[in-house]
Formats: sequence, structure tokens, C-alpha cells
Amino acid sequence: MSIPPWPDLKKEELEKRLATLVEQYKAANTQLRTTTDAVNKPVIEGQIEQLEADIQQIQSELNQIPVQPAKLDDTQEQQGNLREIENKLNTLETLFRQLLLTGLEPASTPVDAYGISHEADGLSSMTERDWRLLLRNIKKGNCTPFLGFGMYSNIYPQKSEIAQKWAKDYEYPLADAHNIVRVAQFLDVEFESSIFSKEKWLDEFAQVGPPDFTDPNEPHRILADLPLPVYITTNYDDFMVQALKERQNKDPKQELCRWNDLLKNQPSIFETDLSFKPTPANPVVFHLHGCHRRGDDELPESLVLTEDDYFDFLINVSKDQDLIPPRIQRVLTRNPLLFLGYQITDWDFRVLLRILTNNYGKSLSGVHVSVQLVPDEGKMPQERIEKIQKYLNRYFGSQKPKIRVYWGTCHEFAVELRKRWEVFNRGQ
Repeated sequence: MSIPPWPDLKKEELEKRLATLVEQYKAANTQLRTTTDAVNKPVIEGQIEQLEADIQQIQSELNQIPVQPAKLDDTQEQQGNLREIENKLNTLETLFRQLLLTGLEPASTPVDAYGISHEADGLSSMTERDWRLLLRNIKKGNCTPFLGFGMYSNIYPQKSEIAQKWAKDYEYPLADAHNIVRVAQFLDVEFESSIFSKEKWLDEFAQVGPPDFTDPNEPHRILADLPLPVYITTNYDDFMVQALKERQNKDPKQELCRWNDLLKNQPSIFETDLSFKPTPANPVVFHLHGCHRRGDDELPESLVLTEDDYFDFLINVSKDQDLIPPRIQRVLTRNPLLFLGYQITDWDFRVLLRILTNNYGKSLSGVHVSVQLVPDEGKMPQERIEKIQKYLNRYFGSQKPKIRVYWGTCHEFAVELRKRWEVFNRGQ
């Protein structure tokens, strides 16, 4: 057996060291969140800072390793290895701090640290011109909706309410009992099962029926009436599929992201029919974070719910971008985006932004992004608006797509969209 050239040996050694540091970093952050020892807390924070510095140093060394010329028969393998390393580095560079943060950016961060301004961000409330642009894109089928948990706020309890219920039932010991992601993580650790919290989530909603799709103001019904080829959801239900099936002349296909090894054998229309292309008559509903049921099969293992799930999901999607089919990638980078049912601190929303910026950042420049966000009770304070501006600006970075925000509930947005669409469509 031939010995690999020294750059490959060094690369292998550094990658092993990097993987070890990543595990140490995760463990240190878990310890920091759970410690009640005020004396020990600064020590852990110092360890985390050192780990971050070590990770950055290894990333720098990996970037400096010369690429060996590939043999003709090894070209494809070399390209695959290089792509995997590049994706891993891009993810690690931005992931660690952002993934484990809660809330918005720290108040101590200067407002102008990222060059924040209305003009620079392109972030403002939706105007009449923005509505016309959105409606024209919908008419052409050039709009990609993202569906969040707020799509059925009138049906399900809030995630924070579910988390607090679980925390009480299972004596969750930490202060953030409202955080469903961390409470779910606690349950899986407590019961030594990777799917305990997922099965419990499915049990919570087993008795809850679907929305009333005959209601003209139901958000899924409103979206199903639009001539769109692709719907992307971070929800686990199949309500969007059901709503589309209720419409005449629509045959929706349900797809999911096969983000872990347990999902590798799940079939995909994009593989069984290579000529398949989503259309308004044959739309695709793509479940980014898993789905509770697909056909007759329950799929609790597909749900992205705990901290470990979100971490693994981000790493795997960044390592293998084909986990999101090319047809879906195309609408992510070419079509205006419409986020519905998210709150600014939702893990789902933050992970979506991370995927867009990490994997498709270069393609986002100039993309029009409409975001429906639920405001605080009463009038939105200017200070909070500035924090949200800062939050979105940092995630999208220098690409600066044109971001427009609708301040209101998902139901309010959907009703206004329906009324505007009916007028617009009649006039065309």
C-alpha cells in the first residue's frame, strides 16, 4: 500500500484534531449552560475562548495545505474530498457561537458594528410597491414560501407552552424551561433515547385534527390557491400537502431532507423520475426538518427537534449539499423568498438563515426576501426593530438581499395576501 504524500497526512491529522476540538467545544458549552457555580463559570468561558482560538488556528493551517495534483483516475475522488473539507470549514467558521445563542444580538454590541442602516440593509416594512412585486412573482410561479410553526397558531399551543409543560412533568432543572429545543434535549438524555422527545411530540399532536381547509382565510388554503411549484416547511405536519390535495387539478409530492443515516432509504421523486420538475399543477412540499408521517409510515427519526438534532442537521447539510435536491436548491437561489409563521428567535428561523448564507450566500445578492414576523404586544419599540435589523443583517452578511418585513401574525398576513391576490389576479 502506497504512503500518502505529506500534505494528506498532515490534513488527516488536523481533521482528527479538529473533530476532537468540536466535541470539546460542545461539551464546554453544555457545561456553561448548566453550571450554577459562579466561580467556575469564568473558567469555563475561558476554556471556550481557547477552544475557539484553537479551532480557528486549525482552520487556518488546513487552508494553507497545498493541494496535491490529482491523478487522472483519482480526480473525482479528490474533488469530493476537497468539497467536503471546504463545506466543513465554512460551517465551523460561523456555527459555534451562533447556534448556541438565544435571543437577539447582545445589547452591548454597537448598533453600527455591522454598518446597520435602513439603506444598507434594505430592511423595512412592506410597501405597496413590495406587495405588487410579490404578487407579480407569485403570478409567474417565482416565489418560494417557507412555512413556520406560526402557520397554525390557532390550532396548536406555542412551542414555549409545550416546553414548559414537559419541563414541569419531567422536573427540568434549568431556568430556560420555555426553550423546547433544550427541554427536548434533556428528555432524550434523561431517558437515554434519541427519539423519546420526538415520539412525545407526535403524541402531543396525535389528537389534533387538521385546519379547516374550507375556510377561505385559513393560511394553508390561501397558499394552496396560489400558482406555486415549491413549498418548503420546517413544520412536521402534512397540512400543506393536504391543503393542496383539496384544490382541483393539483397533485402534490411530499419530499423530505434525508439529513441523517436513518433516512437514507426514503424514496424521492427526484431520483425515481429524473425528468420530474415541480409545477403549480404538480407542486412539491419539501420538509426541511422532517415530517411526522409520510404515506402510511410514521417517521419520528426524521424530526429536527433537539440541540443535537439542529447541530447534526447543519453539519450534515453543509457537508453534503445534495441532501437538499438540486431542484429545491434552484428555487432557493433564483426565486424571491417568503417566510411565514416565524419569530425572530425561533431555532427554525435561525437555522434557515444559516443554511441560506452558508450554502447559497453568493447567490443571494439582490434576492427579494419577504418576512412575516410576529411583533411584541402593542407597538414594536424602535430599539427592538434595530436589534432585528442587526440580527438579519449579520446573518445575510455582505450579500444584502432586499428584505421587507410584514409586522403581524401569519393569519393577518395570509388574509391580506388573499385579498390582494384576488384583486391582482382579476386585473391581469
